[in-house]
Amino acid sequence: MTTHIHADIKFDLCGQTPVLPRETGPLDGLHTHKEKNLLHFHDRIDLDTQKYKETGEKIWQYEKSLTVQEAVDNFGLSPMTYCQTEEVEVSVLNNDLPVAEGLQYNWKDGDNLSLVYTKK
Repeated sequence: MTTHIHADIKFDLCGQTPVLPRETGPLDGLHTHKEKNLLHFHDRIDLDTQKYKETGEKIWQYEKSLTVQEAVDNFGLSPMTYCQTEEVEVSVLNNDLPVAEGLQYNWKDGDNLSLVYTKK
């Protein structure tokens, strides 16, 4: 079975609003397409077919994480680049609500994310 996940992401990195590069990243990992600031991921995933046959419940066996930190790393969104310092407050929001996991938040299909850096 395959999965295809999209998440919109907005930035306020010390007052700067970068745009993700288009058509960047491996197709079997985190990447972008022509859409502006839309994270994409698609890959094959394992489905517990026995459980599905018995109950009709789809049980995913998926090992990769899709953290906001991975997007920061893959697209060069470090605090040093945008704030000229590592001393920043980092906020990650989903649908305008803070997420407790911060940069370790695993984004999901349909998320509306914001990444905010504020100098301390």
